[in-house]
Amino acid sequence: MLKDKSLLTGASLETAKVQISNRFGEPTVSLKFNSQGATDFDRITGENVRKRLAIVLDGVVHSAPVIQERISGGQAQITGTFTMDEARDLAIVLRAGALPAPVQYSGRKNGWSISGQ
Repeated sequence: MLKDKSLLTGASLETAKVQISNRFGEPTVSLKFNSQGATDFDRITGENVRKRLAIVLDGVVHSAPVIQERISGGQAQITGTFTMDEARDLAIVLRAGALPAPVQYSGRKNGWSISGQ
């Protein structure tokens, strides 16, 4: 279930780009927030550890990674089992618009998570 309003928008995001994980050599999406976005993201992730965070554009949920930990410092990384094309698409969605509202999906597992860098 999505919350009624976005807790953070794409306007808080400075960059969203694809990188290759040093650990496993898989694509990840790295995020960097502006000053206000970093403060808001720290609060939002702190209040929602182990919950899903929906990445929504035009009413469509494009991803819902699990928040692994409180994320301070304005940088985060979305990891998972996506292809390079999926990671690129997610980075584009993040740069394009509305970003997240906590969400709960019962029984749905996509293997994606979000953590600090």
